[in-house]
Amino acid sequence: MMKLSAILFIVCHLLFSCGENTGKVAELKPKDIDVTCEIVGSNLENFFTRQATSDIDCLGQKLKLFTKIVEPDSSSHAGYLSRQTLENFIKLDPTLKSLIPNLKFISLLFDVTNLIFGDSDKPNYLKMERIDEISGFLQLLNLNVIEMNKLLEQGDKVYRDAITESERIQIYQNYMNQRNQLVAYADSTKAALLKLFAKGKMKYTFRFSLEKLLDTLEDDDGIDDFSKYKNLLFVKRIFLGGDNSVITQPELFRLAQKSSEFLEAYYDIIHFNEIVFADELTQYQYYRELVKKVENLFYFKDDPNVVLFTIDNLEDGLSSVQTKDGFEFSKYYGLIPEVKSVFMDSISNEFKMKDFLALFSHARNILLTAVDFSELYRANADLLSSPQKISEEFIRPAKGTEKSFERFKKVITHYRYFKGHEKMPYFGDTFKRSEAGVIEIGIYEVIFEILAEHYEKFIPCTSSELSHFSRPVKEGIFPDGKANMTCNKEDYAKTLTQGQLEYIVLKLKDPLFELDLVTKDREFGTAENGILMTDLFQYQSDSSVTMNAAEGVEFGLQLIAAVGMRDEIMKAIDLLCRPIFNPRTKLNAYEVGCVRENFFKVLGLNYTRFVSAETKEIEVAPNYELKPGDKFVSQFTFYDFLPRFNKYQEKLSKVGREKFLYEMELFTRTCAEVDPTIPYERPDLVTIFGAIFNIEAALARFDTDNSNELRGEEVHHAYMHYRAGLKAIVKIPDAFVEPAFYLLIKEMHKPSASQVLWNKYIKDYKKNAFINQTTVASVLAEIKISSENKMTPAEEKKYCKNILLNRPK
Repeated sequence: MMKLSAILFIVCHLLFSCGENTGKVAELKPKDIDVTCEIVGSNLENFFTRQATSDIDCLGQKLKLFTKIVEPDSSSHAGYLSRQTLENFIKLDPTLKSLIPNLKFISLLFDVTNLIFGDSDKPNYLKMERIDEISGFLQLLNLNVIEMNKLLEQGDKVYRDAITESERIQIYQNYMNQRNQLVAYADSTKAALLKLFAKGKMKYTFRFSLEKLLDTLEDDDGIDDFSKYKNLLFVKRIFLGGDNSVITQPELFRLAQKSSEFLEAYYDIIHFNEIVFADELTQYQYYRELVKKVENLFYFKDDPNVVLFTIDNLEDGLSSVQTKDGFEFSKYYGLIPEVKSVFMDSISNEFKMKDFLALFSHARNILLTAVDFSELYRANADLLSSPQKISEEFIRPAKGTEKSFERFKKVITHYRYFKGHEKMPYFGDTFKRSEAGVIEIGIYEVIFEILAEHYEKFIPCTSSELSHFSRPVKEGIFPDGKANMTCNKEDYAKTLTQGQLEYIVLKLKDPLFELDLVTKDREFGTAENGILMTDLFQYQSDSSVTMNAAEGVEFGLQLIAAVGMRDEIMKAIDLLCRPIFNPRTKLNAYEVGCVRENFFKVLGLNYTRFVSAETKEIEVAPNYELKPGDKFVSQFTFYDFLPRFNKYQEKLSKVGREKFLYEMELFTRTCAEVDPTIPYERPDLVTIFGAIFNIEAALARFDTDNSNELRGEEVHHAYMHYRAGLKAIVKIPDAFVEPAFYLLIKEMHKPSASQVLWNKYIKDYKKNAFINQTTVASVLAEIKISSENKMTPAEEKKYCKNILLNRPK
């Protein structure tokens, strides 16, 4: 960088020769030009991460010197520095080209000063007395923002189940201390900025370009790519008002006043998955305060119809966000309109303030349930530690939980399987309740009811939009695919019909496919199977052929567990079976014989849950030996959670295991009945594990003597439950449903009309009837086949032929 004394010699020469517009040069003494500092442009470009106090000070000194060198061009500009004169001076002489990169910072300084002090009547002039003031503030801001960035970047994910309660409390306290430090830096900056505001005038006329700010701070080498943040500027309007790409003095003033609150909320949001709470109550109280805090920062709370941004703005913004785990938001863009519709009651492309108010209203309701459930759980902790069923009259209320008390009693007395922090629910004979598991169910019930009420409002069961879907009649029987029914809206206010579920699955098929919860081209069958499985095979199934909150939540927990179980089982299968790439689905597949051979084995492997020293993530691996630095969490087998299934499979012969898997494959694998050698894929494993959970729940519901199979009255009770669903499968008159049911569980396939007619008149057709896990699997298989047979034979043949032709070799 050229020394300033040399520059001034050239400057004087230039100013005398540039004409009258540049003003006259003042007579200077040697001490007046004794400014030998240099500006390192890269420090200013990295203002938020690199200390630049000396560079800012040097810039201020040079600007002050320049105001002494050049006399103002008019009396009205006395004591001001001209932006244009300064830029011309630097640009006109090739020997000063090293100063040109600093022009953008000089210009930015003019704009920021005018924005803060309200000197918008002279936007191209800088008052000399402002230079020291703004320079001092920017130096303080530079130091504070560096420290704030360090705090914002701190934090590794810590897993609650890997540490003790006292450690959790200490980690939570450390987190709060760091957040308090952040707020202290913000308060210091705010105080300095408000002091500057007090010296100026509040004006609305000057509009500072935020895009220009980002362009100025963008590193020429692309190290700090500030251009990506331009896509996130739409957030500014939500909290400060005005236009997205500019900021005015009153908006900056609001930002300064609320800076501590903004940073607190931002800090909590970006560390959302890294906070370790002392307990469940603290966690949900914290979330509730966060929701309240963010809602209080909304600018347009009193103007609900104001448009904030569009779905396109949101997608552009999400495309700029980079997460630590490489999460791809683009895969789930299809969810945005539907989520907006459900939780904001709006189907337009625009996000209005009232949409956010509706969303936060739902959030408050959900978190109110969570906090109340935690309080109620604690008030009944001794009672809930019992492994037995509990009656409602023994459950005590807690102060301030009146709104949630009735729901809490229903969850405690009606649900049997609780997941919480566990890998999956425990499907045993006893109740293993936990605070986290009970809260989880309460939250999911509220969300389910929001969904059901939304679709009954916008897509009611009588909607013409569902005319091409199959819908159940009020009694719960499928009338040959025709909707010859009149449904009362009130009857379906908190349930989902099959048609509505099919509508949802089709709307969300892409993200559901990513989660392995839907098979491509089988969306309708997925919805029908979902309705039948929830109404027939959940612990709380009511056989109405609509999905209520309890059925939907149980089914949802099973799917969540199945997806997690799939990830761990896949690691074991990868060790035992060679992966094969499937070009049709773009997924790895596995030779079916190898999966069958190892299916029961991988369920019984010891899986170690640990925090990896290498990745710092919690991992689960089969038969894993801990490495130095790894932190042990727990060890389990999947049979630990499936005691009935474990007891059953231990007694199965080789032929019995093959029969069970055959029935399961008919249910879980598309076209398996056409060609059973089609390789296994991840969606198959999700479905097969979900089916096992349903089988466990079905047996537990009716197996009153804990023999692990149903006989006598137990079978009859099962029939009374399944008969409505059976009508959907066999479609026969009521008088023949019972013999059809007993034939189905005996033969393990849908009986023919002649078989049903014959069985009807055999007096002892119920004799020796029993149901075990394989029997239930065969019923599931018939449900799947019945659903798939809605296609014409030609359509099904074509569909399966395409799968078989494109299967992995």
